[in-house]
Amino acid sequence: MLPVQTLLQNLQDHVQEHKAVTYKWFAREYSLPANYAKQLLFRFVEEQGSKIRAVYAVSGRCKTDDDQQQHVVRLVPSAQLEACCGELQEGTVTVHIHRCETGSLPGCWHG
Repeated sequence: MLPVQTLLQNLQDHVQEHKAVTYKWFAREYSLPANYAKQLLFRFVEEQGSKIRAVYAVSGRCKTDDDQQQHVVRLVPSAQLEACCGELQEGTVTVHIHRCETGSLPGCWHG
């Protein structure tokens, strides 16, 4: 496995080429465990700050007035992350980074 700094530099190079990087692509490209790829993407997004946009996969049970339970999975931009988590039942919410990208990707959805 490549050193962490090399992986982060490769990630930065790819994103600077205006490409979105999903954790799944990153894991496969560099033969990384998926959870490790997510950790590196999260670290990269934290280090880059507002230069990079993140999209998170959020899952949990919907809050409903009746007795029915519905499990949902949503892709949510970082700006909507807190609101999305608030719509789900406490204790059922899981969040992980799905992808990161520059803010200038044409045709990509941003919230």
